[in-house]
Amino acid sequence: MQIEKLPQFIINQIAAGEVIERPASIIKELVENSIDAHSSKIEISVVNAGKSYISIYDNGDGIQKDDFHNAVTLHATSKLHNLNLNEIDYLGFRGEALASIASVAKISITSKYKDSNETWKAIYDKNNVRDLIPATLNSGTKIEVSDLFFSVPARLNFLKTDITELSNIINTCKQIILPYNNISLRLSSNNRLILNYPPSTIKIRISDILGNEFTDDLCEVNYESESCKITGFVGKPTLNFNTQNKLFFYINGRYVKDKYLSLTLKSTYSSLIPHDRYPIAVLFIDLPKKDFDVNVHPRKLEVRFRDIKKLQQNIDVAVKSVISKVSNISSIFIANNFRDSLIDIQNKNYQKSNKTTTEIKKFNNDLIFNNPTPKINSLQEDSSDFEIDFIPEFSDQSKEQEHLQQQSNLFELQTNKPDNDIDLGTAVTQFMNKYIISKSSEFIFLIDQHAVHERVVFEKLKKNFYDKKIESQQLLIPEMVYLSENDIELLNNNKDKIKELGITFKKISNDLIEITSLPIILIESNKSELIKDLIEDFTNDDDMTCNNSMKNKIERILATFACHTSIRSGKTLSVEEMNQILRLIETTENSAQCNHGRPSYIKLSLKDLDKLFDRI
Repeated sequence: MQIEKLPQFIINQIAAGEVIERPASIIKELVENSIDAHSSKIEISVVNAGKSYISIYDNGDGIQKDDFHNAVTLHATSKLHNLNLNEIDYLGFRGEALASIASVAKISITSKYKDSNETWKAIYDKNNVRDLIPATLNSGTKIEVSDLFFSVPARLNFLKTDITELSNIINTCKQIILPYNNISLRLSSNNRLILNYPPSTIKIRISDILGNEFTDDLCEVNYESESCKITGFVGKPTLNFNTQNKLFFYINGRYVKDKYLSLTLKSTYSSLIPHDRYPIAVLFIDLPKKDFDVNVHPRKLEVRFRDIKKLQQNIDVAVKSVISKVSNISSIFIANNFRDSLIDIQNKNYQKSNKTTTEIKKFNNDLIFNNPTPKINSLQEDSSDFEIDFIPEFSDQSKEQEHLQQQSNLFELQTNKPDNDIDLGTAVTQFMNKYIISKSSEFIFLIDQHAVHERVVFEKLKKNFYDKKIESQQLLIPEMVYLSENDIELLNNNKDKIKELGITFKKISNDLIEITSLPIILIESNKSELIKDLIEDFTNDDDMTCNNSMKNKIERILATFACHTSIRSGKTLSVEEMNQILRLIETTENSAQCNHGRPSYIKLSLKDLDKLFDRI
């Protein structure tokens, strides 16, 4: 079979397939060009989610008349003057975007160069100028793209619905423009304004894009080392989500997707959020140009780092230094959601109440005027739905209690008080032997007694482990635990690390081990369940390139220990015990969330209550 050189138009279409995947791909490339052209204003208009028409105007530097012919030529660029791919100063630099667009769609460019009084419009036939005519434009450049994929109609079949494609366009605009808060961006779809981001501060831009409801829970990051600078904002640990779509990473102003950066951030929050949840973060990372390579992906979404471990360590330090100061403060977003949920319940009950009132009026009218047999049962069913049973449960102090003092060595107050002092006030009551209700001078608090105590125990265990102070005790009667052969092999492979945790065991047979010692705090625990949880923690590996995998495993195990020894839901507590728990929460790091990342307490202000009761 003879080897033939492909014609140029096929080469261009292949290149377009790598760069132009959908309408959002065109907008990404053209908006990046507008930013590179020093624009302060970008206006985007699409019809049928960009399938029929895309227009992007900017007030940037513009294009010189002599450059219109090269503008849509493959690998022609104005952004690589020194021909050094290690010294890239622009978002676009490969010279593929306009050429790729022109090979699969109809395109025209109108531009007025910054030092010229003339405006020209070029109309292209594929990758060649068909017409170059005088035009009118105040400044900058306007690029119009129509009939996407007219030259390769089969690709239209791979596009999604207009709703999906428009959603991709919106997300693309948000991702690109977020760090450029000095640039305004407007997006219209079918003559309807969709996005409008005026120039603003970076925090306002982040709030506009991520949502104003998160603003109060964002904490500023400002960190610098010899190798990088990291700025931006991260969320309190109690503010977490089931997807990664609120993680934004920028390398020298370029939005990138990198699994290792995402995993690093997830690892940093590992003991503060559920394992299947993700924090909210916008991080701007400035690196020397020599330390990363953006020329590894046609759409430049991925980068390669010279030393990924070093960068991960810097991110870990930068973010931990911030969240350690707020990890004992409950999320305002969660409190607002809780309040709004109560308002929704109240509104539904109000509607039921109105329904009940209507039924009563009808019942009275029937009784007076028609005197039939009233439908009392139906009325009673509706009325009973409206009743809410909320009777505070007070501890019976005459009952025999297990005082927290019995484990004072574990629950003693921390000496390192968190930077942000919190005041949980005084215990008022215990509800359903599950929640502590307390009040301070300004707030009321709803506290999950098991969750917060679990965190208190966990933080103490971490300190003891890293200080090598976990006390172990020999069992008078060894505990036999039946396991699979694989599980026993896993325990044997980690025997030394398990011994550091205060647990020793002997292998009796291929399916049986003998537990010979345990940490003192676990003496009364269910040994079999504990060992099975331990195995699960060791099995749950971390896909991390930085050296956090074993640390995360150890802390998961310590969290398991804490869960086995902390106060359970359903345990009756005296007022004294409740107040002691409140004081422990106030002086324990990361106390706003349990070891699984769920909120441990919710704070409500007078304003929240006024909203709940429709006073404001």
